[in-house]
Amino acid sequence: MEYSEGLLKVNDVDTLKGNVKFYFSRFDTPDKNGRLMGKTAFNRTIKNNKDMIYHLLNHNPESIIGKPIEFGTDKNGMWVVSKMSKNDIGQRSLKLYQEGVYKYHSFGFYIVNSQMEKDIEIVNEAKIVEVSTVLYPAHDGETTIDMNKMDDLLRNNKLSNEILIKLDQLIARLPVENQHQTSQEINNFESLEDFIKKY
Repeated sequence: MEYSEGLLKVNDVDTLKGNVKFYFSRFDTPDKNGRLMGKTAFNRTIKNNKDMIYHLLNHNPESIIGKPIEFGTDKNGMWVVSKMSKNDIGQRSLKLYQEGVYKYHSFGFYIVNSQMEKDIEIVNEAKIVEVSTVLYPAHDGETTIDMNKMDDLLRNNKLSNEILIKLDQLIARLPVENQHQTSQEINNFESLEDFIKKY
């Protein structure tokens, strides 16, 4: 499964209804992996599989925080309205949305059909599996890392593009605080550590 590397901010929080509206895919800008979603890329998956799409935290299938109830598109991209779960993590997440702590989103998908145009992969059709609220934990007291800061690191030659992509992918999969890490997650982070040591 692929993960979007383009992060989009929350659009609206309705605490009375318990709904959150946010964009999860842009149509005008490629993501960090050089993929650009076509404007009709999600038509079939929404029509046929929308009931099987879940709202997760950090792409973790064990952390379901909501259920998409409406999808739509506009000139900016594709958005979703998620009904936040009444379970503990869903209600905590709604509160964190309200407080402005949760801001960024991504999604997991399979590419069904795509084509290359120069160095950009145009995705003509994709199957969405989940949409996720994602955090980018930072060090040295910062609460989040904006993707623009990743770009700054690249421009300043502090990290290679290959390392940035690996960091983006792994950070998006960080578990919820105090949640047990699976052996696969531990192996992923150990692999990243070994990879960075080569540079």
